[in-house]
Amino acid sequence: DWPGNVRELDSAIARAVLLETTQVLQESSLLSQPFSAEAARHGPEAEMPATQGVVPLAEVERRALVHALEVSAHNVSLAARALGINRATLHRKLRKYELSA
Repeated sequence: DWPGNVRELDSAIARAVLLETTQVLQESSLLSQPFSAEAARHGPEAEMPATQGVVPLAEVERRALVHALEVSAHNVSLAARALGINRATLHRKLRKYELSA
């Protein structure tokens, strides 16, 4: 059962494949989307633990970009697809954080 549309499922699968650390795609990797259906019903605060060491959002985004590029062997199209953004957006974010593809 998938709560979203086919495009969302396609993006979720592409993301899971790129971010999977084992040889076989695990269900947990597919379901580890930024916000689950449960969080969508209760808002993002429902999934956020109360912690002291919060990483700034810009740093989280930068790390996500670096990781997606590393996992995709620096293939911009695959990295963008895994992140759920288009290539132009990825290029813009790479310039913003002074990263190279």
